[in-house]
Amino acid sequence: MIFSIPAMFKKNKLKKAYLVKKQGFSIMEVMLAAAVLTIGLVAVIALISSSIRNSANSRDQIIATDLMQEGLELVRNVRDNNQAQIFGGSLETGKVFEYFPNDNTACKIDKNFGYGIDKIDYDATDFSLKLNNNFYEHTSGTSTKFSRRIIIEDFNGTGRKITSIVTWNSTNPPILTTTCNIANKCVWAETILTDREI
Repeated sequence: MIFSIPAMFKKNKLKKAYLVKKQGFSIMEVMLAAAVLTIGLVAVIALISSSIRNSANSRDQIIATDLMQEGLELVRNVRDNNQAQIFGGSLETGKVFEYFPNDNTACKIDKNFGYGIDKIDYDATDFSLKLNNNFYEHTSGTSTKFSRRIIIEDFNGTGRKITSIVTWNSTNPPILTTTCNIANKCVWAETILTDREI
């Protein structure tokens, strides 16, 4: 194959022209790419931070719900322990609600309750819970954002209505459950305890 000299020069000129046009990005292209990348990173960071915040809120709500249920169970244990002592003959009064205050909206109880010795703590003013050896209690430990109020009311003269209210907003739980909701970082539950006979 024979090449003519002008054809070779044309090929070289085309190659050089192509190379000259492909020099790089303009400043506007770089700024646009940087803006798109920044917006993308900000969105990802906002999503991650929102996810972490929602996880922390969910964790606190689960802990508060468990503490609320624990409050009901601890009071139920006092009633059941009294019942067992009546049958065993060691609680001579024969009253299953022996260690219960009558109609009190300011009670507290935790794992340190001495069955057969203590009365449920009432007329309390500070309901904050502290973390001590992985247990929440009112007496000692590291302060937490959780507080628990137990409300004990007479029920038909033969039982007690127990309401357990827990907040996780570093305030004392309200007396009225109408102001207690998730938006206020508050949960509550109630149960009726009766003088059971076995």
